[in-house]
This record gives sequence, C-alpha cells and structure tokens, in this order.
Amino acid sequence: MSLFKKKKKETEVTEEEVSKVQEHTEEPEKEAETKEDNKEEKEPQKEIIIREKVDEGDFYDSPEISEEELLNYNPDDEEDVDSVRKRKRENPKKKTVRNAIIISAVALVLLVVSVFFIFGGGYSFSNAMTNIENWFMGTDAGDGYPVGLTGSGADKMGFFSENGNAYVLTDSSFTAVSLSGEEIFSHRHNCSAPGISYSNGNFLIYDMGNTSYTVGSGSDNVDKFTSINNINAADISKSGKYAVFTQSQDYSSELLVYNKNDELIFTYKYAENYPVAAAVSPDGKKVCAVTINENVGELYSVLAVFNLDDTEPQAQYVSTGNFITELYWEGGTLFALGNTSAISCDSYNNFVEYKFEGSTVTAADYKDNKLFVSVSDYNYQGSCVLYIFDGSASSVRTIESSERIEDISVYGGKISLFIKKNIHCYDLNTLKETSKGSAAYDTVSIAMANDTGVYTLGVTEINYVPLTYIEESNE
Repeated sequence: MSLFKKKKKETEVTEEEVSKVQEHTEEPEKEAETKEDNKEEKEPQKEIIIREKVDEGDFYDSPEISEEELLNYNPDDEEDVDSVRKRKRENPKKKTVRNAIIISAVALVLLVVSVFFIFGGGYSFSNAMTNIENWFMGTDAGDGYPVGLTGSGADKMGFFSENGNAYVLTDSSFTAVSLSGEEIFSHRHNCSAPGISYSNGNFLIYDMGNTSYTVGSGSDNVDKFTSINNINAADISKSGKYAVFTQSQDYSSELLVYNKNDELIFTYKYAENYPVAAAVSPDGKKVCAVTINENVGELYSVLAVFNLDDTEPQAQYVSTGNFITELYWEGGTLFALGNTSAISCDSYNNFVEYKFEGSTVTAADYKDNKLFVSVSDYNYQGSCVLYIFDGSASSVRTIESSERIEDISVYGGKISLFIKKNIHCYDLNTLKETSKGSAAYDTVSIAMANDTGVYTLGVTEINYVPLTYIEESNE
C-alpha cells in the first residue's frame, strides 16, 4: 500500500511542475512579442528603395516613394503602393512625350516659314505640306526616277501631270506614276493612233480614225466601247459626261454626248462640216464642237456651243483662216486654240478672238482657266513670244524669249518653259524667272510635278528634275 501511494504522489508532483513550466514558457514568448513591437516602434525610420528585376537580369532603382507616402499608406485606399510607383514612373515618360511633340511642332512651323521665305508667295501651301511630308517621312513605295515607259514610245500631247502625279499615254498603255516613281495604275489599250482626254480623275482613251474607246476613272473602273462610226475627237469633263465626235457615214459628222452611266443623252448631225474637236463644260450642261470647211479655197473653223437640253446651237462663231485644233473647258471660260489665233467664249456666249503676230504655235498649256501659248515667226527655230490669257482672250500678258520655246507646263503660280534642253521657271505674278533646271538630251516634253520639280518625258523613260532657286540680284 505504501508503495502505491508513493508513486501516486510522485505523479501528482510531476503534473504540477509541467503546468509551471508551461506558464514560464508562455510568459517569455509574450515578453518577446512585446519587445519586438517596442523594437519596431523605437527603430529609426529609413527610406525604402524598391528594386525590380528587368528582363536582362539586372536591377534598377524604382522611382522613390517618400516616407510620408509609406507611413500614410492605407490598404483600403484605391491606389496601392504599386500604383504610386507606376504613376511616378509614368510621369517622366509623359513629360518626355509632351516635350517631343512641342519641339516637333516648333520645328515644323519654322520649316514652313523657311520654305515660304525661300520660294516666295507663289509657293502653294498644299505643295509645301507635300514636300515637308516627303522630307520627314520619305516618299511612297517606289524606286524613284527615271521610270521606264510601258511601250515603245509616247507623244508629248499625251504627257501631263495632275495632283503631283505624272500621266503618260504610250502606243500601248495609259499610266500614272507617283512622285516616288511608284506606278499608281496602268491601263493597256489596242489603239493604233491613241488620243487621251483627262479631267478630275476621269479619262477617255480613243482610237483616232477608228471606232474603239475606253472610259475609266482611277485604277479599277474601266469600260470599253465601240462606236458605229470612226472617231475624230473625244472629251470627258469633271462631271463624268463625255462627248464622242465621229465622221458619220450618212452625214459629214455626228456629235454624241453620254452621261456618266454611258447613256446617250445628246446627238447633233452636221450635213457639211467635218469634225475636229469637242469639249463638255465642267458642269456637264453644255458641249462645244469645232468643225472645219473651206470657202473659195480659204479654210475656216466654226465653233458651235450647245445646251444639252436643246436641239440647235445656242451660239456659233466663224474664225476665217484659222485652223482650230484644241478646245479647253475646265473653268468658266471656253478657250479655242488655232494656228493663227486664240478665241475665248464666256458664259454669256460672248466670243473674243486674239490674232497672233507670229504664224507658228510652238507650245501650249491650259490651267486654272488660263491659256498659255508660245508663238514664233519661224518654223523651226528663233525667238518666241509667250502669251498668257487670263480668263479671256482680251486679257493678255507676254513673256519674250530669244530662243524657241519647245514646251510649256503650269503648276499653281509657276510656269515652266522648256528651252534648249533647259527648264526656266517663272512666277506668274511678277513674270520673273525664279528657278531653273537641266533636262536630259532626249527630253521632248515637260510637266510640272510641283512648285520645285518638273517631270520630263524622254524617248524611253520619265524623269524628275528638281529646280534650283535663282537668287534675286541687288541691282
């Protein structure tokens, strides 16, 4: 019995000791936690630099976050520490982008001012922006110039420029090329003697002396047609309406006008005179036709203006001894050009004829309701006079040249004259030469690309010639 009681007593003592040991163990842990809290409160506050790892495996310092922002940080706020850090990182980037935009804008303004200062008031704003875009961004896709012709040759009458692009009609195709030398479109034709009329993106290719013709706009919309009679002339206007002037089997000539849907809307038949030229007004409400005949061995031309709603001409004008071959009608005035004179007709059908002092027309161009004609007293060489008709044959200015003017091209407030393989560019306001350039030996025609450059047509290629500015003399 004594032995059992003794063991039981020892067991009880042991449990008490265990309980005391646990109490002593818990107290140091609480004290340690208390000390740790006190240590964090007493420990001096330090600036924290957060480092992030980048793709290359290096580290960089993130934007500094102030002590105040860290101490005032509330997890319940919408913007956390990462957002603060991201915002601080983005602020310098935004400032950099904003500064770059401001600098670029200032540079662009200075460049525009410089261009206008150098080239003068005749330099068009739209053309300035085009050139600036080319200088900054480069040109479109294209291999530059020269650009080879598609076909075996081209005539100067089928070479021109529009909206900065070059257009050329060869013996096999009609092609448009951009300022960078990129082909915009190329339409093949089967004409043996091709002629072209172009206006505001609309074109009409016809086979002179035959029956086929093609009407199109841009690079996709192209329709081919066959006339009953042989075509002597054709024209298409800004409105999309077009005229086909044929030599009829039953009559001397027949004038046909179609709308933009290729529907016949007007017909006029001539009993005697022969067809030479036709033109549709820009608004598509009128058409003009030129016919020729002779009286006692003397040739004469007849201009007839029709309203498409009437069956007879509104007005007619006879020019004796003048063989009219060209009609221009892109503005408010109709211009007719013959070998001895130029004729204008206003909207009230008032005709004015201006007879040239010389007998030979060497070159001509038409732009912005102005007609430009160079005339020489000599058949093949010698001095020339350039006539500038501004809206009427009664309003004329002249530029004299000691050499023969072989071709003319106009763009904006500038006119370029092709003389002895050189290009001379004049300001249309002052009639003073402002720039010049040199063309290749085989150049046969020119077409101004813009205020500072000219396309040239050679035997096998189109080239681009930049013009060099001529400084004004102080004398």
